[in-house]
Amino acid sequence: MAVFGVPEPNPRAAVAALEAAAAIEQRMAAWNEVRIRSREPPVQVGMGIHYGDVFAGAVGDAKRLEFTMLGDTVNVAQRCERLTRETGVSMVVTRAVLEAAAANFSKWHQIPALVLRGRQGELDLFGPALAMPEALAPRIV
Repeated sequence: MAVFGVPEPNPRAAVAALEAAAAIEQRMAAWNEVRIRSREPPVQVGMGIHYGDVFAGAVGDAKRLEFTMLGDTVNVAQRCERLTRETGVSMVVTRAVLEAAAANFSKWHQIPALVLRGRQGELDLFGPALAMPEALAPRIV
């Protein structure tokens, strides 16, 4: 888990999250090229990104104290990450992230609206447009 804008709020947090995810994708692609040349299977990574408030702080007691993040934003990001396995895209992000980052929506493909476990109502979810698998490509009817 990576968090941006903690402990101090950062107006570029959503941009930083998308940049970090893009950097991970680029490095994974390069590493997978090496793996494939070595006849090793490629490694796939799935990333879920959501934007919003979190509870950030130390949780635990004197024996085991951890700094962590809790809340709906964390839960949605985790559920988006799980959706990468079902959708076949490397990254699933919410509209909240793209809007906060003032992202170019033409670089993203909307995934059919879903209700995530533990949430009421559908969330607008997106995957990278260039990596959109055939199963999620728009269909002409």
